[in-house]
Amino acid sequence: MEKESVCKAHVIVVPYHGQGHINPMVQFAKRLASKGIKITIATTASTAKTMERTSDLFSVVSMYDDITEGGVAGPGGFKGFLDRFEASGLKKLTEIVVKYENTDHPIKCLVHDADMMWASSVATELGIARAAFFTQSCAAIGTYYPMHCDLSGTEVPLPAFAIPGLPEDSPLVITWF
Repeated sequence: MEKESVCKAHVIVVPYHGQGHINPMVQFAKRLASKGIKITIATTASTAKTMERTSDLFSVVSMYDDITEGGVAGPGGFKGFLDRFEASGLKKLTEIVVKYENTDHPIKCLVHDADMMWASSVATELGIARAAFFTQSCAAIGTYYPMHCDLSGTEVPLPAFAIPGLPEDSPLVITWF
C-alpha cells in the first residue's frame, strides 16, 4: 500500500517567465515539497507544458496562455506580453487561490518573483502571507539602487565602495545607468 503524502501547508509559487527566473524558483519549490509542503506553481501555458509533476505535493497550473496570444512576439511586443501576463495573472491567480479556500489544503502563502510585484497584491487582497523571491545575487541587486537614483534624478547618497572578494575596478556603480 502506497503511503499518502501528508501536507503541512500549501504554497503557490509564481515565477517570472524568463531565463534565469524559473529554475531557481522551481528548485526552491521542490525543496519546500521535500519538507511536506504542498506546492502549486502558477506560470505560463508554455512553461507549464514542459514541467512534470514529481509528487502528490507538487502541481503546475497555467495562469496565462502565452501560446495562443503569441508570447513576446504577440501584440505590443515584450511590453504587450508583460501587460497581458499581468492582466491575466491577476485574475487567474485570484481564481486559483479562491478555488483552494474551502479544501483540505487552502493556500497559505504566495511566493512570487520579485520582478512581478503585482502578484503581491493578490496575496494582500486575499489575506494570505506573501514573499518576494529574488533570483539574482545581492551584488546584482546592489547595482539597481544607483540606477533607481539616476532614473529618479537624485544623487546616490553614498560613495562607491568595494565589496570584499570582488575586484576593486568592478563596475558596482555603473555610470551608464
